[in-house]
Amino acid sequence: MFFLAISKVMHYAIKKSNIDLFVSIYQFFSKEFSAIRKSKMNEDGSYPEEYYTVIKETNEIVFTNTQKGTSFFDKSDMFSLLINESPDVIISERTYNELWYGIRQALYYGHEDFIISYWQKAHQYMELRLKVIAPKLDENSNVINQSDINKGENERKRFLEFHDALGGLLMMKKKHLLIQQLIFWTNQTPPKYVLVPETMEEVIQRFMYMESDINNSNPVYYEQKYPFPNVFEVFANDVIKMWINRYIAILFLRQYILPEFYKFRRFEIPNLPQTTQEKQKWIEELDVLKEYVLEYLSNEELLNVLGLHKLAEPDWLTKSGKPHPKELIEKLKGELNNWEI
Repeated sequence: MFFLAISKVMHYAIKKSNIDLFVSIYQFFSKEFSAIRKSKMNEDGSYPEEYYTVIKETNEIVFTNTQKGTSFFDKSDMFSLLINESPDVIISERTYNELWYGIRQALYYGHEDFIISYWQKAHQYMELRLKVIAPKLDENSNVINQSDINKGENERKRFLEFHDALGGLLMMKKKHLLIQQLIFWTNQTPPKYVLVPETMEEVIQRFMYMESDINNSNPVYYEQKYPFPNVFEVFANDVIKMWINRYIAILFLRQYILPEFYKFRRFEIPNLPQTTQEKQKWIEELDVLKEYVLEYLSNEELLNVLGLHKLAEPDWLTKSGKPHPKELIEKLKGELNNWEI
């Protein structure tokens, strides 16, 4: 109870723009979150419930506070307590639920700056905490850390899935300028983007992941994990998937205007599926991707807002020497049709 009581004092400090008091209490909470990560996390990796309550209530105070003197409060700080780069703590499903709630909370109150701050923190987390694990070999060249590699890959997929869902939510909300700010955000030179695909191969893989057996085994998978506001109908899961796929279609077009630091990899074709059934499913999904891509490619206003204005210029694709999106997708479909299992 004392944990929640102290948070009320912090809320008072935010409302009154009392920087010194706020910083003192925030430092206390930071130490408490750090301590709980070291010794007392729940079995599933989640925090005690009062920790999530503090995050939720504090964000509510920040978002509804009419005073502008609280600019000292970095709106990603409370989320920073949840996604710390501690090497021994993964993000639990309970924590993912709270992160999703906070993002919806921010959008409801019009705090797009919060989303940008969160994205930057998530970029840092992906870069530092979720690096690809290199294989370790024994004297016979056998991989001895395969379980760690698999665990790390699953964590990366889960984290990226969350941010694809965020992109889908922003597409549904028509937050196109915000999407542009996120998908082109980087803090490195040459630019590196860890929350969005670097290559077309990754884009295709993410689009196909949406229809993978892992997700289709649960018909309400996305509806449960990423509820969208005002999407309650019987086909809610399909609606959410549709918006995420539309976001990935934007990431497809984004590949065309990225700097050519990795030109040799930009339009690589991904590994083909292993069964006839999977191959047919890919062909069907590529038709859906083509539909979305061509729809957006013909929308000059949208391309401009998303920072993809070059694609709206007459003959730009021809002059760039890059394959037309329709041709690229049809080429991949041809590979699938001609490939013998």
